Amino acid sequence: MHRQNWSTVRRVQGSRRLGAGMLAALTLLLGACQPATPQPTAQVGQAPVPAVVQATGPKTIVIGGGRQHTDMGNYGQSDYEIRNVVDAELVRKNSVTFQGEAWLAEDKPSLERGTWVLNADGTMVTRYTMRPNIKWHDGTPFSTKDFAFGWEVIQDRRFPFGDKSVAQNITRVETPDDRTLVLYWSKIYNRADEVYNTRFRPMPRHILEDVYRNQGVDSLANSIWWTSGFVGTGPFKVASWDQDSQLVLEAFDDYFLGRPRVDRIIWKFIYDTNTMLSNVLTNNVDAALRQAFTLDTGLIARDQWQVKGEGTVIFAPVNIDRVGLSPLNPWLRDIRVRRAFLHAINRDDIVSTLSHNEEEVAHVPLSPGRPQYQQALAAATKYAYDPQRARQLLADAGWTPGPDGILVNSAGERFVIDGRADPQVFEVQLQTAIADYWKQVGIGVDIHNMSPREEAGSDQTRNHYAGAKWDWQSFAVELWRNFYGTSNIPTAENGWIGENQARWDDPNKEAVLDRMDRTFIQSERDAEVIEFSRMFSEQLPMLPIKLQAEVMSVRKSVQNIYPRKELGGENTRTWNAEQWDIS
Repeated sequence: MHRQNWSTVRRVQGSRRLGAGMLAALTLLLGACQPATPQPTAQVGQAPVPAVVQATGPKTIVIGGGRQHTDMGNYGQSDYEIRNVVDAELVRKNSVTFQGEAWLAEDKPSLERGTWVLNADGTMVTRYTMRPNIKWHDGTPFSTKDFAFGWEVIQDRRFPFGDKSVAQNITRVETPDDRTLVLYWSKIYNRADEVYNTRFRPMPRHILEDVYRNQGVDSLANSIWWTSGFVGTGPFKVASWDQDSQLVLEAFDDYFLGRPRVDRIIWKFIYDTNTMLSNVLTNNVDAALRQAFTLDTGLIARDQWQVKGEGTVIFAPVNIDRVGLSPLNPWLRDIRVRRAFLHAINRDDIVSTLSHNEEEVAHVPLSPGRPQYQQALAAATKYAYDPQRARQLLADAGWTPGPDGILVNSAGERFVIDGRADPQVFEVQLQTAIADYWKQVGIGVDIHNMSPREEAGSDQTRNHYAGAKWDWQSFAVELWRNFYGTSNIPTAENGWIGENQARWDDPNKEAVLDRMDRTFIQSERDAEVIEFSRMFSEQLPMLPIKLQAEVMSVRKSVQNIYPRKELGGENTRTWNAEQWDIS
């Protein structure tokens, strides 16, 4: 199957940016589309009048977002960054400190203060006190009974909710009064002090309870409360919502932490990254956040917009680009082969060429923002680019060069494997580069790319590849069990459903994950994070390629919008929306 050669990619890498003529034409076109603005002039003896004057009226921040947002639930196309603006939760993740902070609650439960109790039978209890004067956006006072109702709905097996695991671990909810919430847990869960809305959320009884009890789950799931009629407890409320265009949010005057600093947020849905780039270059958006840029358009914004002092383009590592080598192929189970595959890749060159050094080589599935990162990196096995070492490892595994340079084994089988990636994303460029490096040491790749929808369509394709798969994944520690836990291995019995595509089933790894979930001592948890990272780098269930950057832009007039350090529902850039400001 035809594919572009990596050497060709390197020769034409400059074409990944807009050419000077094309960029000039784009700039002229954009300028022609803007209404003419009379420029004030200074009078003799007076100070110069600024060329740009702050408009009167509501103080407004315009956000450009590239992700579809069709509901405020935990199903469908829901953008948690938007939900964090309109709906408060028990705890929110501070993207600067990377710590959970009490939000609806006055404080997080604590073993020391007795608001978190571990029982001898392996159960536990957590107690929260809500902040005073919390109101829903329609003015109705908030009650902890709204949490009890939300828990009941989430537990209903007929109700679509993304992650029911935490709610199902809660056996009873008590609400002694409107500000006190007591949760009874069936087992030890050491992250019970940071329970987010993606797992357990309140729902307004005064709006939804009658629908649920008298009209049923389907009517509740289809209620306009999830869309244009949404009523939350966050700093902003829904004013209007055109799902094809924009969402307009207005400051909630009775927000329990005080009125937000800006009056309005306009969240524009801009799905085409070139259109988003145009809006950034012309300052038609104040910040471009969710899926707003490709790496290419981010580099253009940096070189053509940031350089003029208009604002800042930020490249923040939030994912890991990786290659999975399926153990369904017996050749790929040999650790010598897996290590050879990684030694054969010049990841430094890939980062320099494809990422223009805005990304960095990955060694472990851990965010550089995590406090354990440097120790985990020091403990990890590194695989420098060393094609000679790769050839030696492959020879040790019984592979020798054939007449055409492709390796063969004692049975005469040629080392050619199936290769898979999403054809619509940047992974194809990585695939081209890496496949060419592998070819240099005698490994062939037969490309059969397909979209995620195509891959998930049947048992023959879903998580059932027998070669190499290029993809990306969040490196959030809290998701490690999802991605690498033995219980999540896809098999024929479970319809090939499961996030542990590497089929990593080492019992020592499971013990590390178990200890991470059980310990309440931070130093012990840190040690397990480091040990898991060491084991990952040694056993290579996946080949780490690079830390994938999420690109965002913020105009210089905007204050208090920060990048996030990793993906995962609770990690947002909107956690402090009431503190956003614009001058």
